[in-house]
Amino acid sequence: MNFAIEEFENVVPESQNNDNATYYERRTPEDHEIDIKRSIEEQFDKLRISDEKRFPSFFYFRNKKYRISLEKIIDKNFQE
Repeated sequence: MNFAIEEFENVVPESQNNDNATYYERRTPEDHEIDIKRSIEEQFDKLRISDEKRFPSFFYFRNKKYRISLEKIIDKNFQE
């Protein structure tokens, strides 16, 4: 990071070739809805990319909306 900050003034912009450009559509709050009938494993990436404050994962159950938070825990007793 220090290199980028120190060399910022020396950066020369270059045009990009857009011939094979791709992009993802903007995510919406609905993109973070979890389907309670599917497994966590199937939806893990959706949970992982959610932002707890700005774009939390959520689900509906019995006419109520629930927010989900995901936190990675380092467990020294667990071998991957």
